[in-house]
Amino acid sequence: MFDVKTIFRRLSGVQRLSLSRSSTGTVGSLVIPTKDVKSVDADIVNYGASGIYFSGYNEHGFLLNNGKRIFGACAAFPCNAFAWNVKDVNDIDEEALSLFFALEPPLDVLIIGKGETKIQANYREILNICFKHKLCVEVLPTQAAVGTFNFLNSEGRYVGCGVIPPRRLDVYDHADEKARKLLAAEEAENLIESQGIEFPKLQDDEPKERLQMPRSPLLGTGNSSK
Repeated sequence: MFDVKTIFRRLSGVQRLSLSRSSTGTVGSLVIPTKDVKSVDADIVNYGASGIYFSGYNEHGFLLNNGKRIFGACAAFPCNAFAWNVKDVNDIDEEALSLFFALEPPLDVLIIGKGETKIQANYREILNICFKHKLCVEVLPTQAAVGTFNFLNSEGRYVGCGVIPPRRLDVYDHADEKARKLLAAEEAENLIESQGIEFPKLQDDEPKERLQMPRSPLLGTGNSSK
């Protein structure tokens, strides 16, 4: 059994869920992830489904579909979300994960959002802790974790999620970089076609006229004598 005081200590800042909207985009020294600051949207698969979904995030925290904001790390469940007292992925230990193990019935799966893609996480330690408590876990970049949580929750899965805001939003994975290069190449090709620019054509591989090679005397004249 887990200590109830320990669990609620990890759920720090629950009162932050009741923060009202601000036209300035700030509350004290904290920046609210509104349109006033750079943020990233998170796709919601089924807008008609009831429950908690992530509708956006930035370096400071997360925006939920009900308009509430969580500053810092967030622990989310199908119908509830709380501030999670974790600074970065290195703070994730058995005590930090205890709130996900204390649920009855147990979760189907736990999604961990480690931050940006290049952040190094201690996967083995997290897997061993969750294996000890017989809980399936997946450690992903936060960008993928919020989308995975939204999808599983919309499908009616009993899913939990512990996500950490990325320190930077301008860090993309290799797939995003490749997609941007392909898009840039396609736009350049369309621009060339629209301006009617013609490039010199390459010569054919085979010349139109065959070269006449001197015939070897060893082959004869081609007329055999009878």
